[in-house]
Parts: sequence; structure tokens; C-alpha cells
Amino acid sequence: MKNESKGNLNQIANNYLFVDLETGGLYADKHSILQIAAIFTDLDFNIQSYFMSYVNPHPELKVTKEALLINQLKWEDLVKAPSESAVALALHHFASMPGQKARFAGYNCQFDLEFLSLMWKRQNVLSVPYQVPWLDLYAAAKSKLGNNSGLPNFKLVSVANHFGINVSGAHDALQDLFMTIEIAKLLKAMPDNPHKDRGIDVEAAKFSLLVEEAVAEICDNTTNIISNKSSS
Repeated sequence: MKNESKGNLNQIANNYLFVDLETGGLYADKHSILQIAAIFTDLDFNIQSYFMSYVNPHPELKVTKEALLINQLKWEDLVKAPSESAVALALHHFASMPGQKARFAGYNCQFDLEFLSLMWKRQNVLSVPYQVPWLDLYAAAKSKLGNNSGLPNFKLVSVANHFGINVSGAHDALQDLFMTIEIAKLLKAMPDNPHKDRGIDVEAAKFSLLVEEAVAEICDNTTNIISNKSSS
């Protein structure tokens, strides 16, 4: 999937929409979505509202045993969850509530966007409820922290541990988003890494700039699965 704006850069986003998925495997064309979480934040990464639902596995897609183990999910619980079509409708409704498309954000966004793209296609949704280019905190962490950080890798849990963020509940989509947003706040406050690896890919460097510059630039039937923090 290409990081294309398709004209969306002409729109000024007032929010970020952080999205994370737990899936039945690594391949969007083969494996089912098992859980979807989404969080609206303002441009300073303050949480405004959030959404979460488990998903009844799509009958034409696979779920591996390894994925269930990693995500600590049980098949018998998933088959009681809402269908993909119901969750897609609820997510679209939630993401459309501000009346203006927020900028998509997350950790390793391309993975989630590939699954979402095929989900929208299966549900005949022609207009996605968010803007790209996206804000990818995985790439921003690579650029900000660099290869001299001592991290074994730049996976979400590794970076969260580096910052002293609580990682209990990792591999739950909503908990992973809470971790991602805390990382976003800390990365935004950091200066650029003067010793960052000059071999870092162009995309990572671009997303590092988004952490700082995009903030300045862009400075019911679903009741059971939508939680609005402002009303709690």
C-alpha cells in the first residue's frame, strides 16, 4: 500500500484517529481481523474518545493457532462477537463523528491499513473515514531514537519498555493504542537525534517530521462497543 494523500493534504485535520488491529495472521488477503480499536486524540495526543470491538472471524478467511495464542483470544469467545460487517459499520460511524476526517495514526500503520483496505472493499465502502498520509509512530521511533538507543528492535513493547511505559495487556488492540499514544507524546517532546543512522530509510525520516511538523500544520446501535470518554 502506498502512502498517498489523493488530495487529502489540502484538508486540515483537527484530530488524529489512532487505529490498531489484532488479526488471525500476517496476510490481509488470507487472515481475518479479530479485534479493532480506535482512539481520537487532539493534535497534542490527548485522548478524546475511543472505540473497541472484537470481530467474529470472517468465514472466508483464516485464523491461525499462533495468532490466537499471541493475542490471548479464544475461538469460542470470538464466534460470539459481532460480524465484520457490523463492526465495520460501527467503526465507520465512530470515525465519522467529528464531521471531518482525522489523520490516520498508529504503530506500523501499513499493516493495519492493508487489512482495513480489504475490509472496506468487502463491505463496499467507497470512502474511508480518515486521511492519509498517516502518522506512523514505529517509523518515528526509529528515526528519533536511532540505532544507538540500545533497543533490540523497534517493536511497540520494546519502545514502550524503553520509555518506562506499562506494557501489561500488550497485544490487546486498545491497550496497544494507549501505549502508542504515550509513545507519541514522548517522541514529540524529544529533540531530533543528531546521531541517527544516516542509512535510515526515507519513509522513517518523513514520519519523524510528521511527529513535529504535522501537529503544527494540521496543528445508537453501536452503544455497546463505542465508549466516549467525555461522557464517562
